[in-house]
Amino acid sequence: PRVVSGPAWASMFGIDLGATRSVVVSRSGEIVRNEIGGHNSASLIAFSGNARLLGEAAMAASTAKGTVSHLHLLAGRTLSEASALPLSPHWNFTMVEGAGQEVEIEALYDGETRSFT
Repeated sequence: PRVVSGPAWASMFGIDLGATRSVVVSRSGEIVRNEIGGHNSASLIAFSGNARLLGEAAMAASTAKGTVSHLHLLAGRTLSEASALPLSPHWNFTMVEGAGQEVEIEALYDGETRSFT
């Protein structure tokens, strides 16, 4: 393992990506509060018009086709691996293959279909 010290260490943080909720912790060990003061945030991204909404804002504005969840299950997977997950037939978003076979999510953003990693 690599030991990190100095300015790089001071800027590190941790993220616990859960299925429905996520938590971010600063280097000092403090939980980073979300936009409404809570200790955890919804594990969602919502695309609405030309806005990308995260966490609680995404939950409030979510639409069936414009909301992406379960992203933690896709991290580090190829498209074929992600497509084989038991939940994938029930997701309301489209997965496509990106560079290096990584999974990308297609969403309607600013009037056009775009891919996001």
